[in-house]
Amino acid sequence: MTIPSNTQPTVTFSTTRKPLTDATGKSGTAATILSGLKCTQIYPVDPETARRNELRTPLKALAVFVDGDLDLIEGDRLLVVSGQSLYDGKEFPVQKVGKWPWRGDIRLQVFLEDLRK
Repeated sequence: MTIPSNTQPTVTFSTTRKPLTDATGKSGTAATILSGLKCTQIYPVDPETARRNELRTPLKALAVFVDGDLDLIEGDRLLVVSGQSLYDGKEFPVQKVGKWPWRGDIRLQVFLEDLRK
């Protein structure tokens, strides 16, 4: 897979995470985990990359790159705050997070699921 040509982090995002379920089987309200962070433009994932990363979704798979080793995990929700008008204000479930070495540093490759019909 190739990194998108626009590798500059220009999209502002935040993430939320639901707390673990309690003894009654209920989980609380989602809390903001990260905010005001930057990622690359959201781009579609090609079928080969989806297969190789075992992305199991009947819907459209998307991805972004994020600088640094952040607290992002599967099940979080990524909210696009600004920087990519098509997706501004949209929220996406995080499917998978992987480390990606890039120019002597570490980036995270974050796979998202597009729930829009």
